[in-house]
Amino acid sequence: MFFIGSCVGWVIELLYRNLIDKEGSSGKKWINPGLCTGPYLPIYGCGLCLFYLVSLLDNVPIIHQLPLHRLWLFLIMALLASTIELVAGLFCKHVLKVELWDYSDEKFNLWGVICLKFSFYWA
Repeated sequence: MFFIGSCVGWVIELLYRNLIDKEGSSGKKWINPGLCTGPYLPIYGCGLCLFYLVSLLDNVPIIHQLPLHRLWLFLIMALLASTIELVAGLFCKHVLKVELWDYSDEKFNLWGVICLKFSFYWA
């Protein structure tokens, strides 16, 4: 599951950065959207594994009895995605001294590492 999430995430980032994001595209050569050699973005692999674990809460009787319990699980996953991005972004920025993404130009951003727009997309 980790491997699949890491590879699918790499494809998503590759297509977004090179086809959709005009500022991030080099115009000549496609860029590798991560630190790893090869088609892997571990942040997506971690996210998929954690989302799977959260989805297992759907079978817990206490959670299942909550009104709109699937909406609550969705909100937990959305918050989890933003938390993963925040921790990974701060780690890369301050420990590895690499800035893989920058949301400073986006509205409602936190340290340029997460923003409301992309938190919505991850949700």
